[in-house]
Amino acid sequence: MSRPPPARVAPIVVGDLQYGDTRGYNSSSLAVIDARSGQRLRSIELYRYELVPHLETDVQDVFFTSMKLSDDRKELLVENARGHRFAVNLASEKVRELNHPCELKLLSTAKQARRWQVLVELSTTHTTGRGTFSLDRISFGDSEGLMNDLFEVTWMVDGKEVPYRGEMVKRAPPDHFVELAPGMRHEVRIDLGNDYAFPEAGGVFRIRYRHHNHFSPDDVDLYSNVISVELAVGRGSKPIPS
Repeated sequence: MSRPPPARVAPIVVGDLQYGDTRGYNSSSLAVIDARSGQRLRSIELYRYELVPHLETDVQDVFFTSMKLSDDRKELLVENARGHRFAVNLASEKVRELNHPCELKLLSTAKQARRWQVLVELSTTHTTGRGTFSLDRISFGDSEGLMNDLFEVTWMVDGKEVPYRGEMVKRAPPDHFVELAPGMRHEVRIDLGNDYAFPEAGGVFRIRYRHHNHFSPDDVDLYSNVISVELAVGRGSKPIPS
């Protein structure tokens, strides 16, 4: 399997230290190099993604797409090809996530009496390899029915929103989260047809999960990939190309 080469991301020099590989290719870890001698001093791991079995590891590398200094020059801001963003404190070299990726999959669709069943799986993995990630259950849809408008559901043709008709709950901070250890995955199954008013006639729709990890010490935005779904009587339930 081959793919185009990653974009070059120029290293950044701060004082006597260079951050980033001289070649401009960085994947998962940020190189820290002596700017005068060119000697590699250490690496700072930003993320660690699960590898797909039976697929060459080099084609699964996720490279940086941008790197810049924060306005106060105290942090290095990094984004990778998955849209996953990080801030590296230059004094402590501690890494914090600025957003957190999730994966959205279509499992099945079915026409019921007066509505569509649109069953999806939403999952996320703690990828940074440090500490635990506290995932707010309600913000992730891990509840008895949705309790907030967590998904962007729109018509493919004109981008018009499909109305959300579920609960909107204002609440005190919850007393429990899903605590994800490094590498741990959490998933939920949600029937979006319970809470989004898909028209009985069906159609083609774009769906994306996007919300905030409320009340958590891991105060980040949660986001997923976009899936495209066709609802038509007699059609299969596979997503169509976006």
